[in-house]
Amino acid sequence: MYVDLKSRSNQSTPAPGLVELTEEQFQVYLSHNGFVKVTVGEGEQAGKALEVTPDTEAWEAWKTVQPEPEPAPPTMEERLSALESATLALMMGGISDV
Repeated sequence: MYVDLKSRSNQSTPAPGLVELTEEQFQVYLSHNGFVKVTVGEGEQAGKALEVTPDTEAWEAWKTVQPEPEPAPPTMEERLSALESATLALMMGGISDV
């Protein structure tokens, strides 16, 4: 995987200015939403990450300003179960029991 250290974007193909990460390094990158510090090699190792460490201070600061995630919509099973319960309640004596 390749990353742009300025924009924290990533892509699967090499391009000028991108740094190559190993699969393990990329997992650290992903698990910290790109908030990592990368040590880039020189000479024969130019363009390759030697070390990727989480920038936990920046990552925590970023996480605190993110909005709460929207609750997931009900699954089809949950919707069918609610519909079944409402139908049974209507059959048993009225909508006030729903």
